[in-house]
Amino acid sequence: MTDTNSLPNRLERSRLPCDSSVVEHLVAILPRNEQAAKINAAGVLLLSGLDENESGSSPATNLFLSPPSIVAALALALAAAEPGSECEQELRRAVAPRSCASAEEALASVAALLSSAVASSSPSDSSSRPIVEAANSVWCAGGFEFSRDYLSRLEPLGAEARSLSDGARAINDWVASKTRKKITDIVDEGTAAAATAILVNALYFKGTWKQKFDPRASGPGEFEVCKENKIRQAHFMNKLFKRGSGAKVFAKEGAVTLAIKLPYSSSSSPSTDSEDLFEAVFALPEPGVPFSDALAALQEGGSGGEGGGGAEGGWRDPPRAGVEVSVPAFRAEGACLRLAPLLRSSLGLSAPFCQADCRFTRMFSGGRAAPAVEEVLHKVCVECDEEGSEAAAATAAVMVRAMLAVEEPLRFVADRPFLFCVRHAASGLDLFAGRVAGPRRWEGGEGGARGGREAREGEPGCRPGGAPVG
Repeated sequence: MTDTNSLPNRLERSRLPCDSSVVEHLVAILPRNEQAAKINAAGVLLLSGLDENESGSSPATNLFLSPPSIVAALALALAAAEPGSECEQELRRAVAPRSCASAEEALASVAALLSSAVASSSPSDSSSRPIVEAANSVWCAGGFEFSRDYLSRLEPLGAEARSLSDGARAINDWVASKTRKKITDIVDEGTAAAATAILVNALYFKGTWKQKFDPRASGPGEFEVCKENKIRQAHFMNKLFKRGSGAKVFAKEGAVTLAIKLPYSSSSSPSTDSEDLFEAVFALPEPGVPFSDALAALQEGGSGGEGGGGAEGGWRDPPRAGVEVSVPAFRAEGACLRLAPLLRSSLGLSAPFCQADCRFTRMFSGGRAAPAVEEVLHKVCVECDEEGSEAAAATAAVMVRAMLAVEEPLRFVADRPFLFCVRHAASGLDLFAGRVAGPRRWEGGEGGARGGREAREGEPGCRPGGAPVG
């Protein structure tokens, strides 16, 4: 007899490998939205890279990314790339599916997906529907001017053109206003001062649960941080979700022990039933499975449809008895991530970071030298409690001006015995030639270099008895 407290019919045992093939794989299995699949797959690859890079960090470290925010910032750079250049091709492949054959199609695809998410949300705080806000801006240093061509290509992304004259403060104020002060700093003054251009995306989300957790049911619970049995008392939210509540469950042997999907309210009135437009996913990877692999399995499972009606691996209704959910409330606000190395290794972006190959020739007017991307900064804040979730992200692609290498002067420092000659330049005759091993001692004060005494007996440069050295 099937245990009603466990998910029936666990799925195929195969685990999705977390390598570059995952990108095209996910695009292939999620035809309903290739662009979403592409961005999700990029997130898997970046999260996998972060897992590897931070393997030695504290197991209690929260780690979040916003793949759409990162891709949007890269799209702002794509709009400036020279047509047909390796730089343009790499960026296009990174931000859009293969079906987008040109940069224009890629930009339109990214813009359309972000716009659809924003359009599905509430335009204000007056309703219980989730709020999604996405904004882009491009910032130009003094002495540079964005070209009309570049700005026209940014129109699908709705990017604002701003001046860097006020430094980091102006950018950080803009980010704070777009993220409702969840993120108040993304660049520092040193970064802003060195930059020719900074391309910024900000993303904000706020949603209340379709069925809220009752704070009276919340209480302390043990949370195992890692296998070393580091236990901490956590604030757990508890609720029984029955069939028809909108909750869905998922499992995949070898990847995900169990996952629960909870919808956010999508109606203008809490009592009104409507289609669930946004949802949260809580998932427990099987022991030893990287979080990035579990995320890839969840994305693959999403193609199976609802209620078990699709392919094996889809999200399903809970059993008749429902599903008891106990999840901890949390606030995750990590340090600003520097993503340039990961974007090179995980998404294959090389030319945009190389001054010789970047070819951002469409950005500036007047044929100004195109800058390379020096760094991509990324910061995320996520909160989850009994009421719902609030999250924000900001990404800044920092482009540093192309500068000619500064030639260092040749240095001659005679700080050890040296030869000295007085030479007749025309004939090359050395009128005097010798070795200096006893230079004049510095006496200090005015004329000290010329008024000091000669080296004397017992001092460097003289043998005992006053016989000169050499």
